[in-house]
Amino acid sequence: MNAKLEKFIKDTKPKKRVSKLSPFAEDIETLISKNFTQQQIVDYLSIEENITVSRQSLSSWLKKKSESDIKTSTKQAPSSKSTQAAKRLTSMFKDKKDA
Repeated sequence: MNAKLEKFIKDTKPKKRVSKLSPFAEDIETLISKNFTQQQIVDYLSIEENITVSRQSLSSWLKKKSESDIKTSTKQAPSSKSTQAAKRLTSMFKDKKDA
């Protein structure tokens, strides 16, 4: 990497916003796989992780995450862990939506 690029990266904070739910993606996936409702997941995040989020926000985040995971999975090798996780999350989300 050239010196100018390294300096820019060091001195500039990326503007892309990261969801406050992203650090808890694995926990959320686990709870969904164990058949917890979205409201129960919101309660868990509030009580155990001190994160305030509405059920609607969680639902939107899950939808966006499953859509972005599907897009990512088409670009990666089928055997990758992220592809498998995306497929599981998408499948779980569809199952919950159909129920």
